[in-house]
Amino acid sequence: MRYVLFGLFLLAQGAFAEPDTVPLPDLESILGSKTFVPKQVFTAEMRLLNRRTAKTEQHFLTQTTTMIIDDLEVSARRCVPNAQGVEGNDVVWLEMKTISGAPVFSGWIYALYPGVSTPEHPVFAIQLVSCS
Repeated sequence: MRYVLFGLFLLAQGAFAEPDTVPLPDLESILGSKTFVPKQVFTAEMRLLNRRTAKTEQHFLTQTTTMIIDDLEVSARRCVPNAQGVEGNDVVWLEMKTISGAPVFSGWIYALYPGVSTPEHPVFAIQLVSCS
């Protein structure tokens, strides 16, 4: 009897109601409207880990260069240094595709929070070090 009353109490409180759909926030709301100023001329320092050989390499990307590694083309399109006014909180829009043109990753990666948005690749792991 207690379980039935408890279930009715939860139902009355709306515990079993469907959750409201929440729209995903855009980048401007994440980074802050005042600090969302992508640099037109930038250099993004990237760290590349080859999982097969366990070696890391430093690469520098600009808005006009494309890094080619094995069968991948990696390019940086936008850079927001010190996002939200936090020193070292750099953000870069990264695009990865295969040589044949199939998309692998396209999105923002963060220097301070590499786990938020990381490119998934079986051989290479790419991390943003800085953007200036």
